[in-house]
Amino acid sequence: MKLYLKLFLYTSISTGLIMGILFSLDNGYSEGFFFGIICGLFAGFFGTIMERYKHYKFIKRLGYEISDETLDAHQTRQFDLNIPYNKAYDFCLKFIQLMKKGRIKTEDRSKGIIDARIGMKLPGIHA
Repeated sequence: MKLYLKLFLYTSISTGLIMGILFSLDNGYSEGFFFGIICGLFAGFFGTIMERYKHYKFIKRLGYEISDETLDAHQTRQFDLNIPYNKAYDFCLKFIQLMKKGRIKTEDRSKGIIDARIGMKLPGIHA
């Protein structure tokens, strides 16, 4: 939920500033500022609701159960593979390296840990 609050604030502030400046040019500073704030709140609210809905539909289409964990910005999945450990670990490393912005921060084969970053992908936007 913290992600959506940030999205609301960023959208509201940026839209509010732009609309406030544009309205101020025609209607004066005080009216422009007021209308800018109102426009920013509406834009932030509706933009956040739309992104939440797109994210919800995306997660549901993938077949995952809808919960706070699956709707969180930081996604983690666990699954079982029926192949030897070393081969599975090598596949994971290779997959991360094949991704456009994939980079491995740390890895420990003995503990089965790979800490990687794959860049940001917004819900509803597919490559």
